[in-house]
Amino acid sequence: MTRLFDNGGTNKMTIIERIYKGLVRPRIFAASVNDAEIAHLWGLKQLERLQSSRIASALAERFLVHADPIFETTVFGLKFTNPFGLAAGYDKYCQVYWGGVPLCGWGFTEVGTITMLDQPGNPRPRMLRSLKHRAIYNAMGFNNPGAGQAALTMATNPPVRSGSVVGVSLGKSAKTPITQAAQDYVYSIETLAEEADYLAINVSSPNTVGLRQLQQLDAFNNLLSACMQANVMTAAKNMFTPRPLGIKLSPNETDETIADIVSVCRKHKVAFIIATNTTTNREGCDGWDIPADRGGVSGQPLKERAKEVLVFLRRELKGEIPLIGVGGVASGDDLYERITLGADLVQALTAWPFEGPDFVKRALKRLAFLLRRDGFHHVSEAVGTAL
Repeated sequence: MTRLFDNGGTNKMTIIERIYKGLVRPRIFAASVNDAEIAHLWGLKQLERLQSSRIASALAERFLVHADPIFETTVFGLKFTNPFGLAAGYDKYCQVYWGGVPLCGWGFTEVGTITMLDQPGNPRPRMLRSLKHRAIYNAMGFNNPGAGQAALTMATNPPVRSGSVVGVSLGKSAKTPITQAAQDYVYSIETLAEEADYLAINVSSPNTVGLRQLQQLDAFNNLLSACMQANVMTAAKNMFTPRPLGIKLSPNETDETIADIVSVCRKHKVAFIIATNTTTNREGCDGWDIPADRGGVSGQPLKERAKEVLVFLRRELKGEIPLIGVGGVASGDDLYERITLGADLVQALTAWPFEGPDFVKRALKRLAFLLRRDGFHHVSEAVGTAL
């Protein structure tokens, strides 16, 4: 008999999973074949409805959240109820980080990417989906409300679940020249740091012209220096603790370039590194009609390269800087694998619309099963053990 939720040791579908994949997903995917953003906006609307209803919120807490002491962990000074977070790129306008996302079981949320200036992003359609490849193509272009509005929204909407960690991904405004990028990021840090639990510097998105130039050694060193200084000064001025500040890497850099970036991260004592952003590589996308010269792909085509970068970083750093693994994580087995390959925390995004509302709970139940099966008493004990 199919259970509402299995024990993590079986491959049985839950009732929620059956309903979503059998009835809901086919309809919403059919309505968004030529513009996957339609499905994305539909999902956001459902989460807004969820967080606005006491009854729906209580039901979500009961059926979508999986708490277990084995997951509780402290990374870069922050306490996480579980190590599985929603990556940046979903809640760009700070709409559901405070209610809908934590009520679906995520241990932390990264909003944005937020830029100094509000901007609409690139023209639609700018998001496409492939069920065959279990992937999403996006050329969104950092559509967001701008740092000022995001700060106002976050100041008035604290998370509904105690202990829910909220990070902010920061990027460069499209109108800002690359030579003035540092000032752009500094403004956003000064505006948003007080509302964030951590800050992630995004210099690796393929959807803002020239952005990845900031990963070049001199530019990256100067940018990171300005951001770290702004974080400390903003905290001192407003009398709060400087926020953990880290960076998000591209999967398309060589190992030599990544090693150079790591040396700069060591120099400035960044709090964490996220591996990785979307890829411009089209390997694994055979037969999928997407632009070859712009936009990034997330999901299964990114999976192997994201793991390679994670392993490289873990071996290079030996635990010196915490790592957040992301890219192609679509199950509890993937979650466990990233942890054993060196990720202190793990993020996902693309798999959620494919898997449905109880995706996080199923993944965490499977993670708990695998941890206990292999003799671990705490998730932190498993980090890097496969290397």
